[in-house]
Amino acid sequence: MPYLKYVVAIVVLLAALIAAVVCCYMDMNEKLLAEARRNLKAENEYKEQYFWQFINSRLNWYRTVAAFCDGPVGSGDENWHMILKEYSSDDMRFGIADTHGTIYFGDNETADISGRSYYNKVIQGKEVISDVLAGSWDGQETVVMAVPIWTDGKVSGAVCAEYTALNLGQTLNTSITEKAGATLVFDKTEK
Repeated sequence: MPYLKYVVAIVVLLAALIAAVVCCYMDMNEKLLAEARRNLKAENEYKEQYFWQFINSRLNWYRTVAAFCDGPVGSGDENWHMILKEYSSDDMRFGIADTHGTIYFGDNETADISGRSYYNKVIQGKEVISDVLAGSWDGQETVVMAVPIWTDGKVSGAVCAEYTALNLGQTLNTSITEKAGATLVFDKTEK
């Protein structure tokens, strides 16, 4: 029976030790989760800031182009034809839209965009970033950024830049922003 006291003492000591380890684990787990949340929040804020800087820098450039563009009248002599050819690429095509919904691209291609919601907004004088457009350019998903061209206080056309969703994603996931993963951008419908 003298051993019973020792056994009980050891069991109580082990139970206290286990309880202390569980409490320590739970406390450490909570601290690690809180730290992970803070890091994710900081990373998300950084990437969101980078995203909006990217968008705003592009829109500023399109505003500058719009300020110096002739209105698209279809003559072929407008001053923006050289800009379209120079800045269009495999991942972004640059276009100037007229007030009837025809867009002129750098490769002398045209398209009717009069039914697109982004076009209807930009032609009303609003700057627009479209939703993802399925199959808009050679079957690829794209996003369009557009700003109006103003002539004598009226909208006379629009500067439009169409990016493939793949290229836009690659641009947003540069080495500057890829420290902890990838940037995902969703529209209101979570697409």
